[in-house]
Amino acid sequence: MNENQRIGAVVFAAGLSQRMGQQKLILPWGKLTVIEQVLESLKLGGVDLIVVVTGKSHEILSEKLSGSDVKLVFNTDYSNGSMMTSLQAGISTLSRLEATSAILALGDQPQILPETVQAVCQASQADPDKIIVPSWKMRRGHPWIIPARFWKQIISAKNEYTMRDFLKTNDKEIRYVLVETPTIIADLDTPEEYEQQKPPA
Repeated sequence: MNENQRIGAVVFAAGLSQRMGQQKLILPWGKLTVIEQVLESLKLGGVDLIVVVTGKSHEILSEKLSGSDVKLVFNTDYSNGSMMTSLQAGISTLSRLEATSAILALGDQPQILPETVQAVCQASQADPDKIIVPSWKMRRGHPWIIPARFWKQIISAKNEYTMRDFLKTNDKEIRYVLVETPTIIADLDTPEEYEQQKPPA
């Protein structure tokens, strides 16, 4: 990272895991858990400032991540199911920590690769005023990056405003980064998806 830019991560971990039937973020993923693999990929990709936004499972995740250097933030409005409230909580924290951009990662997407993290961070360094979104075969995915100049717009957004609304509103400010991997759009919502995709222990 260059001296004038610090990219911090907001990891969404406040979901209710209703379709999985249990807290999917602490399920095994190789030698780690799902959430630990996400954090590992971010760190290997060059992101060392990480905020994990939690909800109903705050205590479980706090215990699981107690030995790590990530910062946990509890989203008091997690029960409404909106990722926007988690984003607001995460960005408010990154703002206090003097980050200049936020890379958004899904806590239930352990498939993301360090190389993808590096690619979007490098694009942000080259074009720091743009929203950076990875794209695979014309489909956008995660993780993507929002510069600090958009944070007031996000923090002041109403409850009905979604992240999709944010991208639509600012579509001319997006720079897409083409990647060669479908991992950016991978889902891990059901027991069947987990069993199909989990790596060997």
